[in-house]
Amino acid sequence: MSNENIQTVKKYFFAQLGKCSKGLLPEIDKALQQFPEDGVLLVFASLASLIDESPEKCLGYLSRYNKRYRPIQERLVFEAFALAQQGKWLLSANILEENNFNKILKNPFSLRLNLHLTPST
Repeated sequence: MSNENIQTVKKYFFAQLGKCSKGLLPEIDKALQQFPEDGVLLVFASLASLIDESPEKCLGYLSRYNKRYRPIQERLVFEAFALAQQGKWLLSANILEENNFNKILKNPFSLRLNLHLTPST
């Protein structure tokens, strides 16, 4: 896959993730096999993992990203959502609150209700 092709693939993934399309992770994994250190693909993979409700995979992709790149703020939101999917509600709410993301939620305990990512139809 050439550099031009990977840019087209990233645009496709971006559009599909914007629709909360489930089942995208295997395709992103294929792209990551060819470009294992691509930061954008790692972030896309972590988001796709959340959509597919695979929090362990999400945390793994975030770990890979953090080893190679300067951490981004969105990582904290992804991490909080992954922890919530694992049932670690208080830890998740604390991450959001400590990093001033608590504005996302009026009540941190409403995290449980707001985390179900529903694919569009």
